[in-house]
Amino acid sequence: MHLSTLAHAARRSPHAQHVAELLEPEAVKNCLESVETVSYDQPITIVGAITVTALSSGYAIGASNWVLKSASHTVGYLGPSSSAISRHPMPLATTAMQNCDALIACGLARRLGASPDRMVAELCNNIGLAIANGGCALVPCAPFGVVFDLFDAVLAHLAAMQSSTVPIFFVSPTAKNSLAYANIFGHWLCASKSERLNSAEWPFNHHNQIAAKSLQHFPAIDAAFLAAYREPCVVFADHPSLRMGDALHFLGLWRANSANALILTDPDYGIDEVLAPFLPVAMRASYCPIDPRLGAQAFEAVVRETRPRQLLLPSMYAASASYSVKYEDGTILRLETGVPARLAVREPPPRAILTDEVTRGLLLQSLPSGASIGAFRATINRKDDANIVTRLPAPPQTHAALHGTLDSDALVTALQEKGLDAHVEDCPDGFVVRLPASNASISVLSSGTTISTVSNETLRGVLRDAVLSQLARF
Repeated sequence: MHLSTLAHAARRSPHAQHVAELLEPEAVKNCLESVETVSYDQPITIVGAITVTALSSGYAIGASNWVLKSASHTVGYLGPSSSAISRHPMPLATTAMQNCDALIACGLARRLGASPDRMVAELCNNIGLAIANGGCALVPCAPFGVVFDLFDAVLAHLAAMQSSTVPIFFVSPTAKNSLAYANIFGHWLCASKSERLNSAEWPFNHHNQIAAKSLQHFPAIDAAFLAAYREPCVVFADHPSLRMGDALHFLGLWRANSANALILTDPDYGIDEVLAPFLPVAMRASYCPIDPRLGAQAFEAVVRETRPRQLLLPSMYAASASYSVKYEDGTILRLETGVPARLAVREPPPRAILTDEVTRGLLLQSLPSGASIGAFRATINRKDDANIVTRLPAPPQTHAALHGTLDSDALVTALQEKGLDAHVEDCPDGFVVRLPASNASISVLSSGTTISTVSNETLRGVLRDAVLSQLARF
């Protein structure tokens, strides 16, 4: 909505003294000047701890998904997105969101089963029928997003039915800026339209029709519009809710004529709800919800591609049978309004830089992996977002420390050399070596290593020695 329109509406409110002050154009303009503009795939570091990157969502010019990355975790935000390949924005980008710790998904399609391409074709047919009957067509819409695709589709349809002389009017306070905006930001358009822009061509076909005055834009129903107005015609005007905007004026003008057509395309506004205050309406009303956002199948494909460890869905989607995502690579959490979501993420061990002063004189032992390991006593203090290590004197007596990884085959061999019969059973988080004749076992799991015997301390000692023989000391 235009800032002056907002301010005017606010002044008529019962709370105008407070609301109008918030909505003064100058205040809003000052607020927007604080917004930092970023490009797709441009990493922005916040307070030295989190890197935020905007990704193309494929939904509209400049519409973004986001990836927030810290030193240990990655969180993706999947807002309104589109994987349709026939639209004007840059395609949906998902590579940076792959294998993230959590993916927050929202803004999915609300009207499932309504193919955007089929709805566009139906809209064009309804407009064509109205024009053929000598009537006019009204399409209440927002002055951005899908409307750019609709202009090209309707112009092509009128040309096919030999009605190229029928004017199309785009009426909105931001109509001019909206059309210019689509031309300026070529790096936010799909490859074919971006290439046309780089070749000094208009990225959209409808810009050629603007020069030919087949498509004309106006900020409002003003004197210039009245001078250009003629019937039959097609009008795109805001607002899709039919509760404000210039679309209301055209509805009042054409509602009594059955030759005219009203086509509602916004999926967020149902036809019964929108038309309720205006009934009865003689003009033919059609509902063609054009929702390019991810539907159930497209959303599931994105989830399979990104493979997040945790998928966070608002309850309206999580409880819907239409969005019953089959996902076995992670867990699905339901987001409730006003309820914090707890993510099951493992905190990695803290990292610190070891200076020469700390490591001087340290005895190191090489590991099979190529790394080296050594033991020392120290304190760790955190300061200025860094872990500072201060070495302490060694205690008078130290016990040998063990390190290494237990190998199941090597452990069985060590037990057989001691005359014990053993076999291995694999587990999801390790393995268990069983000794059936002795009713004993050695469990080597991620949670630790455990030796189990039945009141046989001698056997326990033998098993312990077999385990220790597989580890190195330092």
